[in-house]
Amino acid sequence: MMDSPSGSSEVNPEVEIDLDEVLDLDGDAERRKFIRSLLTNAKKSQDVIEKFIDDLLEKAKIL
Repeated sequence: MMDSPSGSSEVNPEVEIDLDEVLDLDGDAERRKFIRSLLTNAKKSQDVIEKFIDDLLEKAKIL
């Protein structure tokens, strides 16, 4: 999610998401809220962030 074009002077800090911590939360609504709070400084559109959260939660359910 934090990719940048090569040669870019802009720094995109990586965000670490602890899946155990996410899965310990009750329900998808709480999990979404938690992940969104971690991604508040993301340089991506809200659509991209929501798609990332959807994909992450879907994949986490099969762990």
